Amino acid sequence: MTLKTVDGYLIDVFRIPQDGPPVLLGHGNTGSMYTWIHNHPEVAVPFVLARQGYDVWMVNFRGTIMSSQHESLDTEAPEFWSFTFEEMGIYDLPKVIDHIIETTGHDKINYIGYSQGATALLAGGSLMPEYFNSRVNLAVFLGPSTSQFYNPNPVYQFQSEFWEVW
Repeated sequence: MTLKTVDGYLIDVFRIPQDGPPVLLGHGNTGSMYTWIHNHPEVAVPFVLARQGYDVWMVNFRGTIMSSQHESLDTEAPEFWSFTFEEMGIYDLPKVIDHIIETTGHDKINYIGYSQGATALLAGGSLMPEYFNSRVNLAVFLGPSTSQFYNPNPVYQFQSEFWEVW
């Protein structure tokens, strides 16, 4: 399903429905929800969780191949790409979390974030603590990223010039 954030980004969310508590998975930088399912079903995190009865949700943050649309901006426009972990944390995640709570009837969700997915929740949680404290039961952070400055990959070094705010 596609959800629209308050700042106009269209983000795709996928679900493996079960009757148990909801868990939202947030992917890493340059990834998508495919990061979570790109493995054998016996060991891929969403399928393991679903077999345990969890209602599994996977977000595709703004700017990914799965969420590269905006209500008025084209991906060729620099303004489309003018976002940080902060916007993912205060716009993308609340939109998805509110949708999950509304859809499932559960008061809170569980969250697993890898790299960028972890940092997005940390950013959102630091800027909107009341919101996240009231809606997130458990958060698991797998390798939260804050800077890629020392990464030997030149693409990450270039990107880090814009991320050093963190």
